[in-house]
Amino acid sequence: MKTKKITQTVKALFFVCLFLPLTHLTAQNTADYKYKVFDPFYEFVESFEINNRYYIFTRTHSENSNSAPFTSSVMVFDEDLNKIKEFPLPITNKDHYFNRDDYFYADNYFYIIGLSEETDSILPKNTFYFAKYDTNFQPVLPIVYYILDAQPEMRVISIMTKNNEFMVERTQYDGEFDFISYLWYLDNNGILLREVPLENPFLGTYKGESDNHYFCSATWNNPSISRINKNDLEDRMVTKTPVVLTGFNWVMMDGSAVVVNNTFIRGQVYFTNKNNKCTDVGYADVQRGIAFYNEDLNLKDSLILGLKCKGNEGIRYGMSYINPDSIYYVYYDDTKYYDENLMVVGTTTTISIANFSHNGRLNFDVHLDNSAEDPLSEKSIDRAIALSNGGVLIHGYSGQGSYLLTYQHKSDLNIQETAIAKREIYPNPVQSQFTVTNTENADIQLFNVLGQKVFQTIGTQENTVVNTASLPQGLYVLKVVRGDFSTVHKVQIVR
Repeated sequence: MKTKKITQTVKALFFVCLFLPLTHLTAQNTADYKYKVFDPFYEFVESFEINNRYYIFTRTHSENSNSAPFTSSVMVFDEDLNKIKEFPLPITNKDHYFNRDDYFYADNYFYIIGLSEETDSILPKNTFYFAKYDTNFQPVLPIVYYILDAQPEMRVISIMTKNNEFMVERTQYDGEFDFISYLWYLDNNGILLREVPLENPFLGTYKGESDNHYFCSATWNNPSISRINKNDLEDRMVTKTPVVLTGFNWVMMDGSAVVVNNTFIRGQVYFTNKNNKCTDVGYADVQRGIAFYNEDLNLKDSLILGLKCKGNEGIRYGMSYINPDSIYYVYYDDTKYYDENLMVVGTTTTISIANFSHNGRLNFDVHLDNSAEDPLSEKSIDRAIALSNGGVLIHGYSGQGSYLLTYQHKSDLNIQETAIAKREIYPNPVQSQFTVTNTENADIQLFNVLGQKVFQTIGTQENTVVNTASLPQGLYVLKVVRGDFSTVHKVQIVR
């Protein structure tokens, strides 16, 4: 009994202290952004933030060539971009030029979905596979795979649903200038539950989910958006003619998109040849934009971003959010320098970072050029993810090697407060019930000072009422989890 009492006391102290560092903000004394450059043979593929650490799926080439054989692993970094550990992964796909895998994380499990088209991988050739790992990257179950009767050109597009199941569009080339597509529904162990034939492949990049639909968005000169009814997978809609804003001639899109509060948001670029003032730099009049669509795929709103007379190139995975009022969009511009023979002798890359809300309010749009503080040359951007501290993590390749870069917009702490998912609990102290705001699709948990869970529910509305009439008075800890991000708050019950 004595040992149990000591353990309970320790747990009580832990829970009392748990909320303290999470209920206030402090100004950061670091620079606006920091970065690290790594071995040029590293190829960063996908990134996740989990418990203030960055998990980066990585390929490492063994020779001085991007087409050389490689090993596959997951590297873990701390907030200062120091490497903590590395987990090797089995090779399931040896394609050197394109990433044919999709990566997901939920509830302490990582998932990898993709295609193996090589004869020297651990799986048979022309195989669709599904792998599930714990956070130490030990397999939770054997790799599930399906051998396909397929032509060489294949692809998959995967969506992880809010129920931690998977929608997969599997497309293959039929050898006669056409594609055959199927929509697969998988559970979270990779078991095929349903197959639906598709008349036309969606061939999109971004995949997302609203309350009623799944979305897929195509790229570049095919600016279509596909929508699938969640309750009837055969009910599909495709729009191929997005609205072009007044003053512009045509639109393209880059693939970056999110679904927030049932609004489909994506990056677009608008062109016009009218009154072109940018011919001296080789571009038409180009403006980068953010388009906001409702569930019927009608344009609700738009933002115009970017540097005038610049290329303002978008990236396929450059949009991410944790809070609906702090959505990040990362893009870039390359300015090339030529000698007298019109040969490129140098390139300056400007990384641009925009932040906006789901209802179209622009928070900021900043540009990091090759200044003394940013010596990375000829940068590319592969991915960008929003961070729980209100910043953003960017990874890509530079002239010096692969890099990780974090940006924190410290000139406006209100942006950080928004990104930390401002949440109110009232009344507090509590007598018989209290209300928690900003709880839609969130896991709401209440603990007593012994660490015992006394209440739990999933929020279905913006505000959730928690009944405490049956609980004794005292100090409690409220934890609200949404996706990979959680906040902790103190609640005092009085009688």
